[in-house]
Amino acid sequence: MRVSGCTAHFVTAQLDQGPVILQDVFHIRVGEDSLEEVKARGVALEGAVLSQAVQLFLNEQLVVKDNKVIFRPGHAPA
Repeated sequence: MRVSGCTAHFVTAQLDQGPVILQDVFHIRVGEDSLEEVKARGVALEGAVLSQAVQLFLNEQLVVKDNKVIFRPGHAPA
């Protein structure tokens, strides 16, 4: 079994170097899943992770300190 995933992070001047807000993965069933199935699950996961990350930011449930994301007490993602 293999995995693929996505990361929601803040944007900085350096490509893919911003503080990470959330990450998640999904399993790929090698030999069973088609390329289209893997793509569809990736797109769905990207949407869910980005939506949750934006919601956390808009609700002021996180702060960035020393280039790291810190969740306010009681607001860590599940």
